[in-house]
Amino acid sequence: MERIRGTLYTLGSLTLLLGVFVYIADRTSGAYFLSENFVNPLGLNLHLHGSLPSLLHSIAMCALLIAAGASSIVGAGLICAMWIFISGALELVQHEPIGSVVLTNVPAWVLTLPILENLPSYLLDSRYDPRDVGSSLVGGLCSFLIVFVLYRKHRHEQ
Repeated sequence: MERIRGTLYTLGSLTLLLGVFVYIADRTSGAYFLSENFVNPLGLNLHLHGSLPSLLHSIAMCALLIAAGASSIVGAGLICAMWIFISGALELVQHEPIGSVVLTNVPAWVLTLPILENLPSYLLDSRYDPRDVGSSLVGGLCSFLIVFVLYRKHRHEQ
């Protein structure tokens, strides 16, 4: 796994940057995490909404987490499975009834933490899309497939 870490860091970083570009180029002030005064700095509206950001985010996070922590192909598989679960859960709480229930059960002090100040908006204003759940699953599986191919290639080169 040591030899493929650099490749995975590069893949994860570039994929994450591509995902950030999609958000900068395509999101408007209606997005839960952007202020009402947000003006698209590039002036683009590429209509990439769909599930591309979920797919890219899943690939990037799996690649980066595997590069940082997996010591075997089994570990890589566990990391991908963990990320698919986390990403799926984050998508599911965007479903209105689920988000409302979660928000009513979050202690008030949690919402005072700067990193979680947008949690109510995320839970109540985000739009649940089952395709995002599917994209997260596909992204995790693609990441594992990439790692599996790299791992096998490296083993055959030895």
